[in-house]
Amino acid sequence: HNGLRDIIAALGTPNFYRLRIGIGHPGDKNLVVDYVLGKPSTLDRQCIDEAIAESIRHMDQIIRGEINTVMNTLHKLT
Repeated sequence: HNGLRDIIAALGTPNFYRLRIGIGHPGDKNLVVDYVLGKPSTLDRQCIDEAIAESIRHMDQIIRGEINTVMNTLHKLT
């Protein structure tokens, strides 16, 4: 969340769109920090790349302000 704080500080506002990609959970709350900050597995990296690519394919809708439509479309893919 420090990254979000830095972005808010740089933009001067918390009002911006962001792409949130779920990465799962390691199964033990004590492992979360290393899991989130660690290097993703090859399969996880592929899934992340595919999620980003799919989001980019919807960029024209995002620019037109059709955020809810895009969000609903992307959520159905999971």
